[in-house]
Amino acid sequence: MNLIDDRGTLNRGNSKPALQAAKQRLPLALAWLARPSFIYGAIALAVLGPTLAPGYLLTGDMLFAPNMSFPTQIYGQNLSSWASLPYLLVLQCTSYLFPAWVIQKLILFLILWTAGIGAHRLVSSTSAGAYFGGLLYMLNPYVGLRLLLGQWTMLAVFAIIPFAVAAMLELLRSRSLKAAAKVALLWWLAGVFQMHGFYLVGILYMIMGLAALIRHRKNTHLLFSFLKAMALTGGIFTLLNAYWLVSLTQTAFGRITRIPSVALDIFASRGSLEWPVHLEVAAMGGFWSASSLIPHDVIRLWQILFVGTLFLAIYGLLEERKTRWSLPEVAVVGIIGWILAVGAGSIATRPIFEFLWVHIPGFQGFRESHKFVAYIVLMYSYLGGIGFASLFRAMRNHSFDRSMAIRKKDQTRSKVFNTMASSGRAIVIMICTVVPLAYGLTVFNLATSINPTDYPPEWYDARSIIEENNEFNNLLIFPWHSFMKIDWIEQNQRKVANPAGLFFTGNMIKADNIELPKYDSDSIDPMSIYIETILENRNNISNLGRLLIPMNVKYVLLLKEENHTDYSFLYQQSDLKPVVTNSRLTLFANENNTSSLLGVKRDEAELWIDYDIDETQLNPFARESAGSPVEVVRNTPITIHYSNSEYDFVALPLTQGLNRNGWRQKGQLPVGYYLGFMPMFPAQAGAGSIENVTFWGRVVWGYLASTLTLAAILTWIAKGRVSAMLARKREASD
Repeated sequence: MNLIDDRGTLNRGNSKPALQAAKQRLPLALAWLARPSFIYGAIALAVLGPTLAPGYLLTGDMLFAPNMSFPTQIYGQNLSSWASLPYLLVLQCTSYLFPAWVIQKLILFLILWTAGIGAHRLVSSTSAGAYFGGLLYMLNPYVGLRLLLGQWTMLAVFAIIPFAVAAMLELLRSRSLKAAAKVALLWWLAGVFQMHGFYLVGILYMIMGLAALIRHRKNTHLLFSFLKAMALTGGIFTLLNAYWLVSLTQTAFGRITRIPSVALDIFASRGSLEWPVHLEVAAMGGFWSASSLIPHDVIRLWQILFVGTLFLAIYGLLEERKTRWSLPEVAVVGIIGWILAVGAGSIATRPIFEFLWVHIPGFQGFRESHKFVAYIVLMYSYLGGIGFASLFRAMRNHSFDRSMAIRKKDQTRSKVFNTMASSGRAIVIMICTVVPLAYGLTVFNLATSINPTDYPPEWYDARSIIEENNEFNNLLIFPWHSFMKIDWIEQNQRKVANPAGLFFTGNMIKADNIELPKYDSDSIDPMSIYIETILENRNNISNLGRLLIPMNVKYVLLLKEENHTDYSFLYQQSDLKPVVTNSRLTLFANENNTSSLLGVKRDEAELWIDYDIDETQLNPFARESAGSPVEVVRNTPITIHYSNSEYDFVALPLTQGLNRNGWRQKGQLPVGYYLGFMPMFPAQAGAGSIENVTFWGRVVWGYLASTLTLAAILTWIAKGRVSAMLARKREASD
C-alpha cells in the first residue's frame, strides 16, 4: 500500500496495478500543488504578470542593462559599493550567460517568493495562520511602494529579515556554533544587498539579544552561554565582511554623498488627509511621496484593513505570549520600528531620530525613515499569523466541545450550531486571504505601472563607438542629473536613475547629487565638484575639451532628455567634435589627447596642489587648465607604467568615486593632490611605475578571509542538510 506522508513524498509499499498507481499519482500532484513553496511561487508570478515579457523594467532606482559590468569594484577602490561586491559580481557573471532582463525578472520573483516563504515558516509551517503571515508579508503597502520605486535591494533585505529572526531564535535556544554561523551569515547577506541591511538586521538582533539577557538575568551559566554565542556571531560576521572592511580603513574622502539635515524634512514620513502621520505609518503607509504613486482610494483601503490586521496582532500577542516567548520581543521590534519610521515626521519622535542621526555612524543613510516600516510589517505578519491561528483553533475547539454537549440533548440544534461554527471559521479563513490580497493591490499594481522596454538603437550605436576606443578613459555624461525623466520609457513613472551610467561600458563621470530643493548638490566627490564648477562657468568656456584633460575624458555624451537644451554650450566648444548625433543623443569626442597620467610643471604644481574648488576663491578656469597627457606604456586598474616624462611631476586622474589613497611610486607617498583630487608624484627619469599597494597589501587578504569563512559555513550547512536527508531515508527504509 502506498501512502503520502506530511512532506508530500511517496512511501512505496507493495506494487499495484497500473490503474491504481495512476490514481495514487493524483493525490501526490495535489500535495505538491498545496505546498507553500508552490503557492507563494504562483502568487509571485501573478504579481509580476505582464512584466515577465522580454525587456528591462526601468523604474526609480532599478536599472538593468546588457552586460552588467562593475570594473572598479573588484579592486576595493570604489567607495559607493563597499559591501555590495558579491552580488555585483554575481550580476556581472550571470549577465554573460543570460540576458540581463531575464536575471532581473528572476531576482524580483525570488524576492517575492522568499519573503512569503520566510514569513510563513517563521509563524509555523503547519499552522493555518502561517498563510496569513506569509501573504501579508509578501503583499503589503511597503512591498508595493518599494517595487514601484525600483528599490529591489531594499526588498531583498526585507525578504531576508524573517530568516534572520528565525536564525536568532535558534541561536537563543541552542547557543551552538552552527546557529551563530547562520545568524552571522544572514546578517552579512542583508548588508550585501544594501548597507541599510546591516542596521535593520543588527537592531533586530540587538533587541532579541537584550531581551534574552533580561529574561535569564538570574541564570549566570545561561547568561555566559548567551554572551559566548553572541561573541562567536560577531567574530564570524567580522570575517565575512573583511573583504570590504579592509578597504574602508583606507578611505580618505569618506562616502561620496553627504546628506544634509534638510533631507530630514524632505524625506520625512507623511500623514494623509484623513489620518495623522502616526496612524498612517502604523497602517504601513506614510511614505513621503506615496500620494504621487498610489491612488488615494487605495490609501483609504489601507486604513480600513489596518484595523483588522492590528486586531489579529494584538489577539495573537495576548493569547500566545506565555507559550511563545518571542512574541513580546517582536512586538517591541514593531513599536521601535513605528517610532523610527515616523522619525522626523512628528514633533514627538523627531528628537529621538535626530539624536540617532547625529550620533550613530552611518545612520544618516536613513534620510528616508520609512524604511523602518519593515519592522511594523514583520510584527503584523508574525503576531497576526499567530493570532489568526489561535483564533481559528479556539473557534474549532469551542465548536467541538459545544457540539458534543448539545448532541446529547438535541441532534437538530447540534447540526445548526456546527453549521454556524463552520461559517465562522469560513469567515476567518476569508480574512486570512482577503486582507493580504487587498493590501496587495499596490503590489499587483506593478504589472500595470511598469512596462518592459529595451534601450533605443541609438544608444547601442553610441556604445559600440565608445567600446572601440576605450583605453582607460572616462566618459562624461550630461544632463547632470542623478534622476531624470526618460522619454523613451513608455510608462507613467518615467523618472528613473540615469540609466546611461550602467548601459555604457568603462569608467564614467555622471551626476551623483540628489538635487534637493534649495540644495542643488550634496556631492563631496572632487570630480563632481569640478564638473559643477564648469557648469557654473559654462557661458565663459570655449575649450571644454582642454579643461577635461585632467579628468581623462575622451568622450562627452549628451542625452536628449530632461532639460538637455541647457547644454547647448557643448556645440560651441572648439575642441569637442560631434561623432554621433541623432534624436536620442549626441556623442562628442575630445580632440585633445587624453591619458590616464598627467604631466605637470613645477610652477603649475605649486599653484594647484591640494587645491579645493569647493572652498577657495581661485577660479581654475580663468586660464587654460594646466597639465598634459603622458605616454602610458601599460595600464591596469591598479598599475600604471609610463615612459620618459619631460615634466617635473605626474598626476593620476583616476575616475569618479574611487578611493585616492593607497597609490605609491617606489613605495613613496604622493607629494600632494593636484587640483585637489589627483595623487601626484615626482616624475621618474627614463620610466616609472605607479601602483596601488592597497589591493595586494590589504584587499586580497580580506577577500581570502571572507571567502574561506563563507565556504566553510556553506559547506557545514550543506553537510548537515545531506546528513539529515540520508537519516530520513534510512528511517523510511526501516
